Amino acid sequence: MPAKFAQHFLKNKGIIGKIISVVPRGENILEVGPGRGALTEHLLGISKKLVCVEKDEKLAGPLAEICGSKAEIINEDILKVRKVFDEDFFIVGNLPFYLSKKIIFYLAELQGWKKAFLMFQKEMTEKIFSPCGSSGYGKIAITFSVFFSGKKLFDVSKGSFSPPPKVDVSFVLAENKNAGIDAKKWRKFLDFCFLSRRKFLFTNLKRAGYKDLEGVFRKLALSRKARPQEISPGKFLSLFIELENAG
Repeated sequence: MPAKFAQHFLKNKGIIGKIISVVPRGENILEVGPGRGALTEHLLGISKKLVCVEKDEKLAGPLAEICGSKAEIINEDILKVRKVFDEDFFIVGNLPFYLSKKIIFYLAELQGWKKAFLMFQKEMTEKIFSPCGSSGYGKIAITFSVFFSGKKLFDVSKGSFSPPPKVDVSFVLAENKNAGIDAKKWRKFLDFCFLSRRKFLFTNLKRAGYKDLEGVFRKLALSRKARPQEISPGKFLSLFIELENAG
């Protein structure tokens, strides 16, 4: 497989069974990064409709042979896929780790999904669930909390993959809150908030040109000396909404 895709194929049958046991039956399923089809052949048997998105054309071809007419294979970068079902659907994915950060923001934009079951490096999982004020707390943890609810389901040892990654992996559940806010504007807002972690949030947002900052900070009881990592996800959401309304 081309090194640029950096995918690690799941081979542990026990872990495969454990994953399949938590995926809802009789639902539309989007499988992201199916690779050689270790999960795909099981998802075929439990899904209402299965769509697989595989970027590597050398893998997409054999997958089509495995699935036949039972599933749709899309040979594309998942970050470019915007619509796959006309009904609600669920997501299952063993993603290349380089996509981990991007997939969080992608899912915030993607419409129609209910739950996602995804593999992340343990380090990334720790960032996702980092509490406010901790060293790992940042844009990923805040975005996950605002757009999704979720939890780590279980850890997966690196020996469960071929080739084995350098670190252990966690299997994570994300449930879509359907937050109802513009995910692209949200991401831009957070980028401004974290222009510098060492500077005050107020200073970062002032540099970004937001209007009526003083009034909004007073309304939300936010200190002008608060730093980004000290603000809870709920406060960030309230701040985003107030600043958007202020124009």
